[in-house]
Amino acid sequence: MNPNQSVTETLQSLTDTERRIAALWKDALDISELPSAEDNFFFLGGDSTAMVMIELLIRDEFLVDLPAGVMLDAQSLRELAAFVDVHRGNGVSIDTTTTPSTTSD
Repeated sequence: MNPNQSVTETLQSLTDTERRIAALWKDALDISELPSAEDNFFFLGGDSTAMVMIELLIRDEFLVDLPAGVMLDAQSLRELAAFVDVHRGNGVSIDTTTTPSTTSD
């Protein structure tokens, strides 16, 4: 949340992935403005509970299986969005078309 930047400027400067994650952060952290690309999740008030919630929301929103605690390494909006984009592009997404197989004993 850059005080020198309007909401419109913030939106225009974000990628689609950054915008979508920013909206998740805004709701989860109950903050009044969308975070900027350089904002740090934890500096905005995020904690471990909110981190897990965001990771699950990202999994549902982007169909990407994030490793637990990824936000400890990718703390800024830009870093997290880049991580999501890379993993979506590298086929590390969740396969929602198959069902788990069951075996009978």
